[in-house]
Amino acid sequence: MKKNKLAKLIFNCLFLTITTTFVACDEDDEPCIESTWYADVDGDGLGDPNSSMEACDQPEGYVANSDDDNDALAPVNTKYTVSAGVDEEGYYITTDDLMSGSISIVGNGSEGWANLSVSVDGYLYILNNTEGLTEKYELTESGPVEVEAISNSALTPGGFFRYIQVVDDSEILLLSNPSEGEIPYAIIDLETFGATSSGFISTPTIGNKSNLWANAVVQGDEIYFGSLYGDEATWTQFTDSLVTVKYDYPSMANPEILVSTVSAGQTSGYRTNGSFVTENGDIYQYNMTSSLWYENDEVADKPSVFVRIVDGEYDDSYLLDVSAEYDEPIAIWNAWYAGDGIAYANVLRVADTPEWGDLLQNTGTLVEIDLEANTVTELNLPKASFRDIFSLNCVEDGKFYIPVSITGGEANIYEITIGGGADGFTKGATLDGSNVYINALFTNF
Repeated sequence: MKKNKLAKLIFNCLFLTITTTFVACDEDDEPCIESTWYADVDGDGLGDPNSSMEACDQPEGYVANSDDDNDALAPVNTKYTVSAGVDEEGYYITTDDLMSGSISIVGNGSEGWANLSVSVDGYLYILNNTEGLTEKYELTESGPVEVEAISNSALTPGGFFRYIQVVDDSEILLLSNPSEGEIPYAIIDLETFGATSSGFISTPTIGNKSNLWANAVVQGDEIYFGSLYGDEATWTQFTDSLVTVKYDYPSMANPEILVSTVSAGQTSGYRTNGSFVTENGDIYQYNMTSSLWYENDEVADKPSVFVRIVDGEYDDSYLLDVSAEYDEPIAIWNAWYAGDGIAYANVLRVADTPEWGDLLQNTGTLVEIDLEANTVTELNLPKASFRDIFSLNCVEDGKFYIPVSITGGEANIYEITIGGGADGFTKGATLDGSNVYINALFTNF
């Protein structure tokens, strides 16, 4: 009896071994070891920690990590936001194609001005000075939908904001020009859409001169205000140098005046910021010297230049003299940083500038500025009212996108190969017509 039980046990073990071996052979001699895979709905290579499955092999649409904080599909048809002024009315619209067909703003876009706005992760933040609000819109399949708004007067009582920018994709910085030496500001956290700091920044004087015009960039734990110093009562007696005021950020404390004597004029920019931070943390800055800008004849003969700030000081070893490339008076009115040491600037020949009052008639030439090679290259694009562009943040895959609206003629989006030279561009989508002036263009995702 014991012998039969032993034989039966040996037989069962042998059968189990054969069966197990057969299964293993069926799996290429490798036993199946399941792993946890996380859903990657938005295709960014990061998995959703709240959506997972167990499988031996990686399922389609899943990844091995769980590092995505917001794994959601981007809204349909909202890759780009285009804001425009049309017959003195404002409109903005989203699109997923800048390079083909036509983009019709009127009758399709949302009514309202989005020239003073920024786009971050599928949300559009608009500085609405008509209503005195900073508004948050979600970009959905059916168009922008307002989520919430903040009263600007509640942020900074008595303050008016002229500029809006994103800092580290985590907060919005609102600024304006000084009034009686005080710059209104507010910092809004994007996650909570609430203010973390607001108030007024006191600006130092230079002798008997005050800071008249200012806009800033944040670099690390410091903020740099490109500025114009002169007599506040008359808007004359401008400093014969370039001036930037540096503060600690976000405390806005410890002001320090930086001075460069290579030129003069205002360094804050007009429509666009006069300074931008490159990939290595250096700050480049251009100046405005046009006699039309507040009739500043005192500095109009100074050269239009790009200068550099390194480690908190003007770098005296660096100068890119744009005026030296021309045999006639010119001024830089706008400039945008595209990446890899390349900026694009709107250069106005004084002879092409009929009058200050009609911005749309003041046409300029788009030039490619190689900040590292110190070269200036005119693009063979039509002259256009580039000076009417407030916000331009549309760069992807080595391409820079810019609207070109010809006064009395056609209007298109152009795709420019960054660093591609005079003919490194392609004409893209057609805009409504000669009455349309694109004042903002964003990449939303």
